[in-house]
Amino acid sequence: LEWLGLSLWAAQACAGARGMAASLARRAGRHDVHDREEVWALLKAPVPPSEHEPGQVSGRSHELRPVSHDVDAPAGASGNGARALGGYQPVLAPDDNQHSAPAAQPAVGDVQRMPRVVPQTPRDFPDVDGEWQSKEAQGSTTAPLEDQLDWPPFLSDPAQFLDEMRRSLGGVKIVHAALAAAVLLLLLILIASLVGCASHGAPAPTPAPDSHARSATVRADHAAAVGNHSLRSGSSVGSSPAPEEAERAPEPAKSIPAPAKSTRAPTFSAGGNPFADFMVGPASTSTHTTTKRPVQAPDSVPLTRAQTTTTRRMATTSTTEEILAPSGVPRTQATSTTRTSTRTSTTQSTTTTRPTASATPTTSTRSTTSTTPPATSTVTPRPSMAPPQTTAGAVQPLTDLSEPVGVGAGFRPWSEAAAMAASVESQLTEEERFSLLVGNGFPAFEFWVGTTKAIPRFSIPPLKMEDASSGFRPLRVGEPGTVTAWPSMLALASTWDEELIWKVAAAIGTEFKGKGANVVLGPGLNVHRTPYGGRNGEYLSGEDPYLGSRLAPAYVGGVQSQGLIATMKHFAFNEQETSRNSVDSVVGQRTAFELYYPPFEAAIAAGAGAVMCAYNLVNGTHACGSKSLLVDTLKGTLGFEGFVMSDWKAIHETYALPFGVDMEQPQSKYFTLETLRTFAAATSEAARRILASIYHLRLDQQPTCELPCEFERSSNQRTPDHLKLAQSAAADGIVLLKNDGVLPLSAAKFKKLAVAGRAAVANDTINTWGPGSAYSIGGSGHIPAPDVVTPYEGITARARSAGIEIVHSVMDADLVIFVASTTATESKDRPSLNLDGDVDVMIPKVAAVKPTIVLFEAPGAVLTPWREQVKAIAGLFLGGEQTGAAWAAMLFGDRTPSGKLPLALPSTAAGLPVPAADRVVYTEGLATSYRSPTLQPAFPFGHGLSYTTFDLGVPLRTPCDSALCVSLRVTNTGGAAGREVVQAYLKFVPSDGVTQRLRGFHKTRELLPGDAEDVVLRFAPRDLSTYDVSTQGWKQHEAFSILIGASSRDIRHTVSVGSVI
Repeated sequence: LEWLGLSLWAAQACAGARGMAASLARRAGRHDVHDREEVWALLKAPVPPSEHEPGQVSGRSHELRPVSHDVDAPAGASGNGARALGGYQPVLAPDDNQHSAPAAQPAVGDVQRMPRVVPQTPRDFPDVDGEWQSKEAQGSTTAPLEDQLDWPPFLSDPAQFLDEMRRSLGGVKIVHAALAAAVLLLLLILIASLVGCASHGAPAPTPAPDSHARSATVRADHAAAVGNHSLRSGSSVGSSPAPEEAERAPEPAKSIPAPAKSTRAPTFSAGGNPFADFMVGPASTSTHTTTKRPVQAPDSVPLTRAQTTTTRRMATTSTTEEILAPSGVPRTQATSTTRTSTRTSTTQSTTTTRPTASATPTTSTRSTTSTTPPATSTVTPRPSMAPPQTTAGAVQPLTDLSEPVGVGAGFRPWSEAAAMAASVESQLTEEERFSLLVGNGFPAFEFWVGTTKAIPRFSIPPLKMEDASSGFRPLRVGEPGTVTAWPSMLALASTWDEELIWKVAAAIGTEFKGKGANVVLGPGLNVHRTPYGGRNGEYLSGEDPYLGSRLAPAYVGGVQSQGLIATMKHFAFNEQETSRNSVDSVVGQRTAFELYYPPFEAAIAAGAGAVMCAYNLVNGTHACGSKSLLVDTLKGTLGFEGFVMSDWKAIHETYALPFGVDMEQPQSKYFTLETLRTFAAATSEAARRILASIYHLRLDQQPTCELPCEFERSSNQRTPDHLKLAQSAAADGIVLLKNDGVLPLSAAKFKKLAVAGRAAVANDTINTWGPGSAYSIGGSGHIPAPDVVTPYEGITARARSAGIEIVHSVMDADLVIFVASTTATESKDRPSLNLDGDVDVMIPKVAAVKPTIVLFEAPGAVLTPWREQVKAIAGLFLGGEQTGAAWAAMLFGDRTPSGKLPLALPSTAAGLPVPAADRVVYTEGLATSYRSPTLQPAFPFGHGLSYTTFDLGVPLRTPCDSALCVSLRVTNTGGAAGREVVQAYLKFVPSDGVTQRLRGFHKTRELLPGDAEDVVLRFAPRDLSTYDVSTQGWKQHEAFSILIGASSRDIRHTVSVGSVI
C-alpha cells in the first residue's frame, strides 16, 4: 500500500508538472523558453517577460492606493470595485519615459494590453450562499503567478514531501534510502520535462483564413479578464458537490485543472471618477497603448484559437471491414429525403434542392401539419433526416450539416426495430439481459457519465452516455477546450428558428460522436413554471408548450441524424430544483396535457430514442417508478416506443422496473439479478425497448470505439466551422428589448465608447461540477470554455475596427455599454431575479450622466428596474463561448437582431410562482406567463425588436389540407435587412380563463428593404383543441379568435372564426 501511495503521488506530480508547463506557456504567451533560468524567471515575474511590442511602455511600476468610499462610488459596486481588491485600487506610477516618444497607434481591430496588477491585500469572494468570505475561506488567491500554479508536491516542498514519506514508511532505512534516490531522480526528470514543455509543449497557433487567429495570450494581456466568474464562488475549480448534488457530480479528485488565467479583477483610478469601481480596461490617462496581433472585426466570424481535427480508423461492430470515420465532416447520401412532421402548425410548404453524393439534385418537400394528432388519429412518425427548410432565398447555412453521418438509407421503422429486438432478446442469456438494463457506474472509466456493456455476439454496442443538451461535457483531465460551448437551450429557444436549431443539434451530435459517445443526455424540454427555476436555462421550451413542441423535433432530428440517441428530459414536472429528490408535484390532467406534455409528445413523434425520468415525485409517487406517468401516459397515451432511463440515482424501489423504468443509472442498486428474475416479463420488455432504440437508429451498424475510448476522448472536436455556427446561433438568440435610436453603433453617432460591468470581462468557470457562469449554466449541463470570447474583447475589437475610441472613464465617453449577468446551478433554484452585484444601483447612476446601453446575460427571467432610464437593452440567455463576438455583431449592425423572448420578463417579482420545499400544487393551472390575466410584464412573451420595421398585411383565410389556414404578406418597410417572427395566438369562446395561447408562428427569411414574403399559417385540429378531462381526450373548438402580431402584446390583426361575439 505504501508503494502504491508513492506511485499515485508520483503520478500526481507528473500531472502537476504538465499542467504547470501548459499554464506557463499560456500565461507568458511564450513558446521559445529553452533553459531552466528562463523558466524560473518566468515563474517569479509578476508580468510575464516578453518582447515589448510597438507602443508598449517599459519600466512602468505599480502601486496600490486606498479607495475612498463615497456615496457615488459604493464599495460593493458591481464589477471591479474596492470590494474586489480589498479596498485598494491599482494605480499606474509615473513613467520616466512616458512622454519621451509619441505613442504608436493601434491597428484596426487590435486588442489593447492592460497592465498586469498583483494586489497585495486580501480579496473577497461570495460563497455558495451569497455571503462574503475571505480568500482564505474560499481557497482563492491573488498571489503572484508561482503561487497560483498547481505545484506537484516534489517541487512545492520537497523536504516536507520526504518527511511525510519517511513517516509513512515507518522508518525503514533501506526503503527510505531507495525512496530518496527515486525522489531526487524523478525531481530532475520533472524539471527537465518542465523546460521541454515550456519550449515545445504548446505550438503557436496558426490563424485560420476565415477566422480570428486568437492567441491564448489575449486573455493574459487583458488584465481585465476576471478569474472564474460565478454567482456564488470566486474559484470553482474542483468544486465539491453538496450531498444533494452528488447524483451526477464527479469526485473532487477528478476535477479539471483550471486554465492559467488571471483571477485579478482590475480597477483603475480615474482621478476622483465616481464610476471607477465598475469600469473595466486600462487606465485612460496614458497616451501609450500596447497592440496585439490584429484582430479582425467579428462580422459573423468568431475569435478563436487554432484548431486541430483528428481522424481514426474505427471498426464497426457488425462487420470486419474498417471504415474511415470523417472528423467533423458529415457524409452525404445519394437518397432523396422527404420530411413530414406530424405537428408543426405554421410554415408554408417549401421545395428546395440539395446536391447529393451523386451530384444529382434531390428534392426535399417539407409539409407540416400537427405535431400531436388528435386522440382518434393513428400516426406513425418518421424521424427527420434533414433540417427544417425555409423558403427559397433564405440565408444559407454556415456549415453543411444537412445529411446524416453513417445511418445508411435512414432509420429503421419502429415496427421493424421492435421485431429485431424481440428476436434478439429471446436469445440473450440472463447476464446479457442484465447488462442492458444497468449502468457500469459513475464516473465510468473515470470520465464517462454513463455506460452499458456491449454484447458482441449480436453486434450490440455499448451505450456511451454524456451530458448535455448544450454540448459535450468534458470530464477528462485536459478535455475542456476540445469541444464547443454552445449557446444554452434557452438562448436557442430565443431564436424561434427550427432550421438553426437543427443545424446546431447536428453539430453537437458530430462532437459527441467524435468523442466516442452514442447517447446524448438531452434535450431538456420542461416548460418553465417558476422564473426561479435553477435549470430553466437548460430547457428548450421556455415558458410555452407550443414553442417547445416546434423546437424539440428540430433538436432531436439534428442529433439523431448523426447516428446518436437523443434523450428527452426530465419527465415530468421537474420545474424546480428545491428539494428535487423529495418534492411532490401535484398536477391536474388538463394542465399536464396542455401545458407540460406537448414538447415531449412532439419529440416522441420525431423519433426520440430515450426518455430520462425525473427526481421529483408526481402526485405522490416518484417519477422514476410511477406507473401512471410512465406506463399509462408516456408509453400508452403519448405512444413512446423507446426506453426510459432513470436520472442518476433517481430510483427508490424495485417496483420501478414493472412500473415503467427500463434502465437504472448510473449502476445497479434496485435492478439486480434477483429483481430481474422476479419481474421476468417486465425485464424482457425493458430489454426489448433498449434494443429497439439501438436498431431504430442503426447503432448496431455504426462505427464505435471500445471503452474507455481514450483516443476519441483526447481528440479535438472544436472546429472553426462549429465556432462560426456557435457565434451565429448566439447572435440570433440575442433579444433586443429596447432601442431609443442608439443602435446600431457607428462612429457617426459616437466617437468614444466605454464598456463597464464586471460581467464584461468575466471568464468561464472551469469545473466538472459547480457554479455556472455568464456563458453556461452550472452542474451537469456546464460546458467549460477556457477560450471564451468575453463581451469586452468582442465589443472593443469591433469598435476599433469601426473607428470608435475605447475609453475607460464614464465621464470621457459618449456612450456607455454596461454588461451585467447572473447565472444558475443545478440542484439549486435562483434566490433572486435580480442581476448580480449592485448593478441595479449603478446602472441608474451611469444613465443619469451618459447615454447607456445595458446588455444582460442570464439563465432565465430577470428584473429590469432601470429600464426607463437607459437608451437600449438587450438580453442573451447564456450564449456560450462566442458570447462576446455575438454581442459585437449585434451592436454594430453586422447582424440585425431577430430574437424573440421565449418567456415574459416580469415588472415585479410579486405574485410569481415560487419553489416550495415539500409539496408544490400547480393551482395556477394554465395561467402562467403571458397566459395569466394578472401578469403585467416589463417585456412580454414573444417581444423582440429589429433594426428595421415590418408590415404585417391583412390576414386572409386560405383553402388548404389542414383544419384552418391563414395567409398574409410580411413586408420589410425599414432601411435594413432583417427577419420577422409572425406569431398567432388563439382565444377560445367561451373563455376558459386563459387570455391567449400561442398556436402558430413563422420566422421569415432575411428580407431586404422593400422585400416581402407570403406566409401561410397552418392550424391542425389539435391546435384548435383543448383537453377534456371528462372524455380523456381532445375537444376541438368551433368558435375562437386568431390574434396575429409580433408578440403576445403587439397584436396587429384579429381573425374571427365561428360564432365569436
